[in-house]
Amino acid sequence: MHSADPGQPCGVVVNAAQDETGQWAALAALKIALAGQAGLHLGAADGPEIVPGTLPYVVIDPE
Repeated sequence: MHSADPGQPCGVVVNAAQDETGQWAALAALKIALAGQAGLHLGAADGPEIVPGTLPYVVIDPE
């Protein structure tokens, strides 16, 4: 969910795993307009904050 539009999902978690320190990492498909913005939350607008990281590969912009 995104805090700017809490009634609509902004993406879906594709895969997630916990590392040896207890931190979680996830691959998610997000709406392009919201990717990289603050305000992403898991499950609900007031759920745990999602902090975007970097991808382990390059994404080519088709434009």
